[in-house]
Amino acid sequence: MSKSSSVNERNPQTLSHSSKEPSNDKTQVSQSKEATTESGSFSDMTEDMQQKAIEMTNVAIHKYVRDTSKGQRKPEERAEMEREIERGMMKEIAEHIKKGFDAISEGSGEGTWHCVFGRNFGSFVSYEKHMFIHMTVDDAHIMLWKHG
Repeated sequence: MSKSSSVNERNPQTLSHSSKEPSNDKTQVSQSKEATTESGSFSDMTEDMQQKAIEMTNVAIHKYVRDTSKGQRKPEERAEMEREIERGMMKEIAEHIKKGFDAISEGSGEGTWHCVFGRNFGSFVSYEKHMFIHMTVDDAHIMLWKHG
């Protein structure tokens, strides 16, 4: 994972990130797992904001992660169903985190929050100083930043 940052006149930070995880169709975000800012993570946020991001992520995981172990399906049908459900869950979790941070920041000036949640993605983002965090949940990654 490579990370670089630079500052321009408006003082946003720029971060390049690549999240390349081995693909494993049987691995899913588990409701028992929680977000962490430990190994492989990066944060340019105050401790208070980091804690809010972790708490909001954990609430979203417990709200949107579904049990896909029920039902009788052929293995290939089950794998495809699990991938579709997981993609939907990741979108719902990212949306929950983004909207939660927008609500926290409402009336605080310019900029909007952005959130990406997934297993395999690359990014190059600009963000306001002290308004970026990268967290992990299982083998998935969450990036949350404010810019604007």
